[in-house]
Amino acid sequence: MNRNTFDAAWGKARTFLTYKAERAGCQFVAVNPEYTTQDCFRCGTRVPKTLSDRMHICPVCGYTENRDLNAAFNIRKKAFSLGWGTPEYKPVEIRISTPAYTPEQVLIGEAGIPRL
Repeated sequence: MNRNTFDAAWGKARTFLTYKAERAGCQFVAVNPEYTTQDCFRCGTRVPKTLSDRMHICPVCGYTENRDLNAAFNIRKKAFSLGWGTPEYKPVEIRISTPAYTPEQVLIGEAGIPRL
């Protein structure tokens, strides 16, 4: 794929995500993904890898994880450190939209239901 086309696609994706986040009342934070695959999520040690290395194995703390998952955790950590903050849990008021139905007890004979 042409490099300019590739960059344009990422630019469109970033614009789209920013738009959708604003509509949802959220904030989109772009994070620099540099070294997120090589840095250990747990201790921060940089562990050089080739493209064929699919697992992150930290020689310092022993943390072992798929390299893509390790990178995802590092990107999330960077986003939170940029002022994105940790997710907040907001209490939600729950109420019944319709009034509660209280059934009446009716004898079988009165309801017109024959006895078996």
